Amino acid sequence: MRIVVCVPSYKRSDKVDVLTYLPSARIYVDESEYPAYHSNYPTANLVKMPKGVQGNISRVRNYILDDNKGNAVCIVDDDLGYIGYFEKDEMVKLKNEAEVMRFICRYTELVLS
Repeated sequence: MRIVVCVPSYKRSDKVDVLTYLPSARIYVDESEYPAYHSNYPTANLVKMPKGVQGNISRVRNYILDDNKGNAVCIVDDDLGYIGYFEKDEMVKLKNEAEVMRFICRYTELVLS
């Protein structure tokens, strides 16, 4: 089982902040917006969703979960600037994707049924 970071994005083809912080995240976009996203982020891991999925965040999240069966899924926003935690009343910001993935792996509780 792998942990995958997935990002629903809608009408933000020019500004997907999470890619600067988590460049390997899977960005889920409507098929009609795919060309614009691909133009702005040609190396990003873009996933086209069929027409009719976008427009309802619950439907998009369910699509992401169905698309990643067998994996643990971490869904984050496309405008995510950082991930952090508090230690001794001070914010500690994780610096890069490797630190974020270690954090997610360490603090994710997986229950196998």
